[in-house]
Amino acid sequence: MYQTEIKQYLEKVQALDENMHTASDNVRRLTQFYDELKSQIGTKRLEEFVEHTEEYTNDKDFQKKDNLKDQSFDHYMAYLPLYNSDQAKY
Repeated sequence: MYQTEIKQYLEKVQALDENMHTASDNVRRLTQFYDELKSQIGTKRLEEFVEHTEEYTNDKDFQKKDNLKDQSFDHYMAYLPLYNSDQAKY
């Protein structure tokens, strides 16, 4: 279900190197796609995943727990291009 949207995101990230766009065009395109993907996928699954991690369950600070959940989607999106990259090279 979400694999199509995620694949599109990865293709857009890779297309940045292939196409001749200005940096501001690339940032604008990726930001727009990021927002669309976040609205389609949502953050609930990632937040539920974070709630089951050892770091989350062992921490007593509610502010830190909220930060972990709030940052889960951003961290996930940061790892996607790495996942799709040449593993032998990187």
